[in-house]
Amino acid sequence: KYSIQKVEGISTLFSSPTGAGGKIYIAGTETVAVIEAGPEFKQLAVNKLDDTFHASPVVIGNELILRGFKNLYCFAGEE
Repeated sequence: KYSIQKVEGISTLFSSPTGAGGKIYIAGTETVAVIEAGPEFKQLAVNKLDDTFHASPVVIGNELILRGFKNLYCFAGEE
């Protein structure tokens, strides 16, 4: 059984969601949301950046790469 959920902070979307490490990353035009992958909807974070995103997030190892119109971002977690 599935339900439709509104993701806080995401109003316009041009990219595809990306999943890795039990999380789903969604890059809206100005906001990146993090959702927990699983049977129940749980939004973990909403990150507003001073940029515009139309490219899908990319995960390489423990790094999250985001390409904005102004900058390329790399966020690294602990291994």
